[in-house]
Amino acid sequence: LAIELELVNQICHFQNFPEEFFRTLRTNGFVVDGTLFRCPVTLDPLSFAELDREVRHPLHGKSSFHVGHLTPLKTRGQHVPGNVSWFSVNGNRIQGNLSIEETRRLLGRMFGNYRDLGIDIET
Repeated sequence: LAIELELVNQICHFQNFPEEFFRTLRTNGFVVDGTLFRCPVTLDPLSFAELDREVRHPLHGKSSFHVGHLTPLKTRGQHVPGNVSWFSVNGNRIQGNLSIEETRRLLGRMFGNYRDLGIDIET
């Protein structure tokens, strides 16, 4: 139950989450104040409007939203609050079986390689 509560709290911090609903949940102790929720890998904000659209109109086998572990279970992680999070589809794909720290080191090394070799990265 604690894991589900954490995931719901994260959704309440997605971009465009309904303000009135957030206030009601906060008043009743179901959500705490926090900052805009971002995918732990890409750091892109996750959109409540997009999640709502996907829930209402699902496409079989496709989702822009994934639930994963900051340290995957395959590599010493535990299925506990603090290690479970929403990820974007790209964040989940990039992370694979790496921890968040390992993923960020890999991305930093890759970015440095591109920079060092003079390869332009369009943003």
